[in-house]
Amino acid sequence: MTNRQAIVAAALVLIQLLPFTYSDIKSSDGSFNAHHRDQLLTTTDEKLQQQQQQEQQQRTIRIAVIGGGVGGTAAAYFLNELLSKQQQSDLRHEITIYEKNYRLGGRLHTVNVDNNHYEAGGSIIHERNKYAADLMAKFGLKRRALRSDDRLCIYNGERFVFCESSWDIVTLIRLLRYYGLDLIRLQKQVTKVIDHFERIYRLQSEQHAYDQVSDLLTAMDSLIYNLTRTSYKHMLDSEYKLSEQFISQIVQSISLVNYGQTISIPALVGMVSFAGAGSQLYAIEGGNKLLPLHLAHFSQARMMLNTKVVSINYMGDHRFRIDSKRLDGVVVNNNHSVQSDIYDHVIIATPLASQTNSIQFNNLTKRNELINDIFDKYHMHRTVATFVKGQVLNKYKDLSILSCDIGRGGSFFTSLSKLMPVQNRIKPVNSEAAGKQQSVYKVFSNRQLDPHELYGLFEQIDDIQQINWFAYPDYRSVGQPLPPFRLRAGVYYLNAIEWAASAIEMSLIGAKNVALLVCHELNVCHAVKGNLTSRRRNRVEL
Repeated sequence: MTNRQAIVAAALVLIQLLPFTYSDIKSSDGSFNAHHRDQLLTTTDEKLQQQQQQEQQQRTIRIAVIGGGVGGTAAAYFLNELLSKQQQSDLRHEITIYEKNYRLGGRLHTVNVDNNHYEAGGSIIHERNKYAADLMAKFGLKRRALRSDDRLCIYNGERFVFCESSWDIVTLIRLLRYYGLDLIRLQKQVTKVIDHFERIYRLQSEQHAYDQVSDLLTAMDSLIYNLTRTSYKHMLDSEYKLSEQFISQIVQSISLVNYGQTISIPALVGMVSFAGAGSQLYAIEGGNKLLPLHLAHFSQARMMLNTKVVSINYMGDHRFRIDSKRLDGVVVNNNHSVQSDIYDHVIIATPLASQTNSIQFNNLTKRNELINDIFDKYHMHRTVATFVKGQVLNKYKDLSILSCDIGRGGSFFTSLSKLMPVQNRIKPVNSEAAGKQQSVYKVFSNRQLDPHELYGLFEQIDDIQQINWFAYPDYRSVGQPLPPFRLRAGVYYLNAIEWAASAIEMSLIGAKNVALLVCHELNVCHAVKGNLTSRRRNRVEL
């Protein structure tokens, strides 16, 4: 039999297996009808898709989320919401959240000082943060106003270079005298950035998803992405033509208190920082940690607390084995607290950086060494929050202090401020005790402070608590490629968005994006046509 005869024979066998006959696709003149030919191809494709969907619906889709902070819990919540809304009711899913600590919340945390709780991590939400506001309304969480009667002062390590007055008009005159209209000019630029930034809400409502952080930023506007490629200092100085005094005093003090880093950071990080110093800010009554707690609850996810993920292993056939270890000593399967579970999708919602990544990746790509080594190029910035119950020195009384210069010859701390409890009230005391009651202060610094330094700020110290953690990415490398959301099919890195800028709302946006990526991969989410869902720019390919 010749090759031509073999092909014809195979075609005849295939036609016999189809749900219509040869005569159905042959016209009266003996030639094939183009319409029926297209019908043949379409019917075959539809049957293949139906078969794949039936196989998918016959089992439960298992999704692992590594990290129980606001990003991880939000990813679980958005995924449960997206998958539960689909018409394919037979598509069952199960979400598991792994958290190495005994509690959920990650960097949204509080400390207990004298039976009152105070914010220790992410402490502010901006008025225009849509996801945070919508979720709070859905969960019935109340806003807590951020008010302070203390006067703001800027400190350069030797003296106060600027201080507010108790009279607003005097403060305004001082601002104009020292800095001209620079404050108003920069606020306008920040508002412009926020206007572009808000486009992501519409795009995500239309179910657009992005493999790369750069794609997501560019979809908002090319301006947003370009802000990650230039330094904050260069933009303020060369592009906005702001005065050196305003940049080095006002702008740098805001950058230091929010990220512990100078204006050498990327411009987008700086703009997010400046937005976090305005008047349109609030927090959650009871603590911002209530947001991830509610997200986790309503996600209906299975919780694995005190459980550290050791490795993620690709097993083939779109299956991943997660090896984890219990940190509370609980023995699992008589194997020294180690257990393994198989998942269809994995979301990494914890920072992968040189100091923090302890997850081993096995067989995820052909260039397996790259995925294990690439995150060594990224570093986290250490921040120390020291909570002091006591009384400050008289020269610092009723002041909220921001440092504009740290390190050699500068200040040893980045900020000193009096705190209010997250409950918006202090436990009741009688009038005599009220006069003697000590306040609680938070001191931010880039290292642990010794007693000599603390007594340079306080006259009396009754209690000290310290939280020493990697709070934010280290943003010193301007122009460093942004990590990808999608490490490979089925594995996603939510915290990649932190390297563009770190904030509660940024984590929620990243969570929605990876949830949509999973939903698209399951073929149950479809983006509205008319907008590009992906733009290739400076990709980090694995």
